[in-house]
Amino acid sequence: MDIGSRIRDARKAAGMSQEELARRADMSLKGMSYIERGHIEDPHFSSLSKIPAALDMSAGELVGEEEFKVALSQKGARIREETAHPIAARTISLVNTVCDSIEYRIEQSGYTLKDALHDRAEILSTLGQYRALNRGVFSDPKNVASEQREVLGQLEVRLKEVRTRQGEIYEKLWASDPGKVTHLEERRKVQKLELEIGEPSAETGS
Repeated sequence: MDIGSRIRDARKAAGMSQEELARRADMSLKGMSYIERGHIEDPHFSSLSKIPAALDMSAGELVGEEEFKVALSQKGARIREETAHPIAARTISLVNTVCDSIEYRIEQSGYTLKDALHDRAEILSTLGQYRALNRGVFSDPKNVASEQREVLGQLEVRLKEVRTRQGEIYEKLWASDPGKVTHLEERRKVQKLELEIGEPSAETGS
């Protein structure tokens, strides 16, 4: 049985919804869904630590002792890789943290226009920083390990997916919020960011 199936079975046995488990593990619902459905076959070590804790289980009980030992070994290899190539490691960590946080927030019922403006600026700024590094530092093979190269290649796709999802919610909130006049300055800052990095506006999608 794969890790995703074990997590799903343990969650159901505990009487938890996928949303509740994601909240307890401090993960996005989308990320949890991807792990359970097998789209992420090799979850990050931090996920393999947080999910069992949210289920009141040990990692060994949930995913199996051998699988957990493999995860520990991979963590050690990742630490060595991060020490040798720190800028790439920090970029991967930053981008995934930003995306995870925004994906989690946009799923909450109390998500406001103020939250959306903050997240819009954050996702655009992060995308701009990633692109600048990709054109500069990461163009030199000495600055990126082979495994990091593959992960870095997927970051822009994820950033753009989150940008699109968050942008749709942001524009709906902007259209419906009667107090949006008080946020015109933040709106202009977001539009300036979109122009600076050549991103389509959330409103037009063009």
